[in-house]
Amino acid sequence: MNNSPAHQPTTRHTTGRLLGIVLSGGKSSRMGRNKATLRTDASRGLSFLQHAVGRLRDVCHQVCVSADPTSLPHEILAETCLQFADFIPDTITDAGPIAGVLSGLTEARRRGLEGILITPVDVPNLGVVQLNDLIAHWQADQRQVVCAVSSTDPDASASFCAEPLIAIYPLLAQAELQSFALAGGRSLNRWLSEQTIGQVPMPPTACRNINCPDDLRDG
Repeated sequence: MNNSPAHQPTTRHTTGRLLGIVLSGGKSSRMGRNKATLRTDASRGLSFLQHAVGRLRDVCHQVCVSADPTSLPHEILAETCLQFADFIPDTITDAGPIAGVLSGLTEARRRGLEGILITPVDVPNLGVVQLNDLIAHWQADQRQVVCAVSSTDPDASASFCAEPLIAIYPLLAQAELQSFALAGGRSLNRWLSEQTIGQVPMPPTACRNINCPDDLRDG
């Protein structure tokens, strides 16, 4: 993976050029229920989905949810924040998260935007500060994919792992990523390993997924 140097922003960034995408199409099999419906102190008592949409609305003028709305209960769909977000279907079926990235890029292109800022529904500790960091780095070089990276060992500065679902994907990435997916590629990390990407270090807690009931209890 070729990496560009990290950028340290100092100001808040709100952009109308990126489409915010909440990735919420997973099966949530380990949790035993749709993770979009979960609530914790980290999400300020809101459902994870409403929290994720609201977080993106703080930095993007337009937000969509990559999910099948029929999989969500009525009380979630009725939440105030979701009145400002459209649901978009996957353009490639049974392709996992890569399908959500591609459907988001297709929608961004349709709207005349320049790319997508994507986040998963199940990272309630991710904050607007971290999203601003991603945007600032992307604004410095809008040709690159920009990913969060979280340290797996706070005492080892080289021990970082890319977070392909906390990232900005420009429209320029769509054709190559779609070819990769149509050829059977399903790993975003594998695709990213062949790209020159921007990396934005983030605290591990900000990137931590809530995957099972034990994770939920741990906050």
